[in-house]
Amino acid sequence: SMGVNITRRTLDRCQANVATLQATIQKIKDTDAERLRDEYRRLVEGLREAGVARET
Repeated sequence: SMGVNITRRTLDRCQANVATLQATIQKIKDTDAERLRDEYRRLVEGLREAGVARET
């Protein structure tokens, strides 16, 4: 059987890396959500313009 020594320094670094990953994932989620809202807004605007063009 093999043993593994985990020092406090290693745990602290791991915790910092996990926090960085969480922040990065949240930033990506926020960016994706904003991108989706923008795309939806453009789609609705395009449909609105197409409806107006059809009426005239």
